[in-house]
Amino acid sequence: MRQTFYEFCMLHERTNLLKEWDESRNFPLTPDTVSYGSKKIVWWQCSMGHVWKSVIYPRTGAQQCGCPVCAGKVSTTHARRYAQLDEIRTFTEL
Repeated sequence: MRQTFYEFCMLHERTNLLKEWDESRNFPLTPDTVSYGSKKIVWWQCSMGHVWKSVIYPRTGAQQCGCPVCAGKVSTTHARRYAQLDEIRTFTEL
């Protein structure tokens, strides 16, 4: 396996990404079990509490995409509803 997401973040001093990793929503995945270049879609939560889903590899790249709400790309209301709908869909699939 490639370098893990955790190893990448520590090596490149990108611990902010580890703080944004949403442990509860991503369980059983952890930063130690996925590679930094993974195309898996996982949950993130910024320091302002906004929650969104994104592929891992763009977060580690040169452009370093982040929270769409803080970047002004999505409204807070839209992001909250999207997260709630996705959680409902996940529970109904169980």
